[in-house]
Amino acid sequence: MKTFADLSAILIDLDRRGLPIKGKTSYIQQENPLVVHLDLEIFNAQLATFIPDWNKTNEELASGLMDEDEYAEWLDDTLHFFNVPIEEYLYKK
Repeated sequence: MKTFADLSAILIDLDRRGLPIKGKTSYIQQENPLVVHLDLEIFNAQLATFIPDWNKTNEELASGLMDEDEYAEWLDDTLHFFNVPIEEYLYKK
């Protein structure tokens, strides 16, 4: 994935396959960014823990509580844990 078009295609595909994605945008005039907020509806508690854990790990890396090697090991372990077919976790109506 190298472009925002690639990212958009992935999000559209996941949404069509049953992983609902909702979004909104906001604009902060003083800072001039346009910010996009995406919500994923993940109906699996283990998968839903990834984002908060990732945010915490990124904070630890940025603050120096974790070094690059520890981060790489965490990422490797986490990606291995989540290496399961998406179809098994899609919401079925």
